[in-house]
Amino acid sequence: MADTLPLTWFAPKGRMIMLGLLGIGMTTLSVFVIFIGGPVGWVIGPIGTIFFGACTVAIFSRVFTVKPVLTVTERGIDLWRYPFIPWEELAAIEVAPSSGEVFLVFDVMDPEAYFARMSPLTRRWVKMSAALLPGAAYLSARALPEPVEDVAAKIGAMHPQNRG
Repeated sequence: MADTLPLTWFAPKGRMIMLGLLGIGMTTLSVFVIFIGGPVGWVIGPIGTIFFGACTVAIFSRVFTVKPVLTVTERGIDLWRYPFIPWEELAAIEVAPSSGEVFLVFDVMDPEAYFARMSPLTRRWVKMSAALLPGAAYLSARALPEPVEDVAAKIGAMHPQNRG
């Protein structure tokens, strides 16, 4: 394989811009609900405005940052929004479907030790997702610029045990 470390993958900009535009539309709609929704709109509208506004900011911040969603180095795997996974802690990488979407799933040798390195919000999210997906860290196939199976194969090939 011609790939050398580090390997990096960035989120597809076009897809992120489309999601950002959708977020702007939903935020605008939520503001509109505040003014036309009466008492129910006065409650639902601000909640939607805050939620969709925050999502829109997060999406556009990904468009304008240069941090990759996934980096594979000599030391291990750096996955956006998750703690670094050293090679010696990585148990498995798999492609798994869930709720109509496909994910790249990273499993670790000691999940509880890995979870302890997560922020409380990320830890809660991963533990809630455990009913739908195996593993300790996840990356949606939509966040990758190439097929998730190809990414999984490249990561597997870069594992120190497989590099010879």
